[in-house]
Amino acid sequence: MIRMRPLPSIRVFNHFFVALSKANHHSAVISMYREMAGFGCVDFRPNVCTLTIVIKCLCRLKKLDLGFSVLATMFKYGHNPDAFALNTLLHGLCEDGFLAAAGELFLDMVANEKPCNGYSYGILLDAFCKAGETCKALEVMGFMYGDHRIRPVVGCCNRIIRSLCKEGRADKALSLFEDMISRDVVPNVVTFTSLIHGLCRGGRWKEATKFLEIMVVWGIAPNIVVYTSILDAMCKEERVDKALDLLKAMNNRGIKPNVITYTSLIGGFCRLGQWSKAVHLLDRMKNEGVPANAFTFTTIVDALCKKKRMKEAFDVFHLMIQRGVRPNIVTYSTLLYGLSHLGQWQEVTRLFDEMGRVNISPDIIALNGVLDAFCGEGVMDKAEKLLDQMIRHGPKPNTITYTTLIKGYCLLGEMDEAKKVFEQMESMGVRPNIISYNTLIIGYIKVNRINIALKLLEDVIQKGLVPNDVTADILKNIRARRITSFV
Repeated sequence: MIRMRPLPSIRVFNHFFVALSKANHHSAVISMYREMAGFGCVDFRPNVCTLTIVIKCLCRLKKLDLGFSVLATMFKYGHNPDAFALNTLLHGLCEDGFLAAAGELFLDMVANEKPCNGYSYGILLDAFCKAGETCKALEVMGFMYGDHRIRPVVGCCNRIIRSLCKEGRADKALSLFEDMISRDVVPNVVTFTSLIHGLCRGGRWKEATKFLEIMVVWGIAPNIVVYTSILDAMCKEERVDKALDLLKAMNNRGIKPNVITYTSLIGGFCRLGQWSKAVHLLDRMKNEGVPANAFTFTTIVDALCKKKRMKEAFDVFHLMIQRGVRPNIVTYSTLLYGLSHLGQWQEVTRLFDEMGRVNISPDIIALNGVLDAFCGEGVMDKAEKLLDQMIRHGPKPNTITYTTLIKGYCLLGEMDEAKKVFEQMESMGVRPNIISYNTLIIGYIKVNRINIALKLLEDVIQKGLVPNDVTADILKNIRARRITSFV
């Protein structure tokens, strides 16, 4: 193609470059372009489209500096870059994490009224939201509202609303929603879904329900995500009666509940201690062809274990296996926690053996739960043995592991042993946190070894740890003891 005379038109080259680019042959595009431009082919006259394709390929190859060089070449050929060319560089900068540089390019585009469109704003909004810099995204939205060339679109507003809701800033999201309405930007199902989910995360299901009503009035059909978000929030506040009403409304609109919907309801019944109704929902799911998953069953198992109703917990566990749902590490961890806190050590051993047979290795959370039970019961020999196994075979002990062991010895008043564990923790490269220090300090105070407690408080400051409310209470306790002893 390069050696053909006369050369094919630039449109032919552009189509060929686009095809290569879509096939991810970015290096081939760059090589051909360099060969044509580098050897002075006088008949080769790249246009804006050609150079934009080259810029895009360079961006995909993470060669942004060369992309800007091609932009300079564009000016050299007497071409003015269009919005697509500038957006390509803007997108490349954002993809590579150069948000500051992307912001500078964008400001230059806006300030000097260079070619710019809604996609330009969308690129930067999306990048800032993904990076958790929603405040900067709001600034970009401000520029969008002030740009006479751009009509705000719902997609850009949705990005920020979703990001604000994820950050727990539902009030700010509501403010943006009102602002977009005042500017004649019509919300869609994504807008409402994000807002309702954000409100429900904050327990504001009553407000979310009002938005559900607005959706219906405006002719926007609520989806399963909207209904399940509200239903889940109701169940978490133990308003299962309201959740059941909503479930009925869902069915009336022809929206069938899914496994997440039912799992939320099951969690609601478990919070109320209505175990039979929770299990009944499992049967309803089966009859309606909605397969329960491991999380569904584990929700009931967890609630029963917390109430120390281990027989019923194992009944649900066996039902889970009977229905072909494989228990996961969370299921086993929950049962281990329940058994160990009842001191049923033989059952704990049996469950560990069963986990080995099904190739599920206990994780750090499961083992820390068992360790906590050992320490709570004061069986420190078992706790030390478990710690040794973790060190030898994994998972490696973490800060919670060592702090739990320290707490066990402190409860027994064996402060020398607690100190040994603290020192072992540091020697193993596991950094104590403020909870580790507070636990040890409280232990020393209880045995009236105040000087050591004060020395540990000094260590907290020297190591740059941030004291919490418990630390403040410790200081008050020490002052009170000193005043009492002085009087």
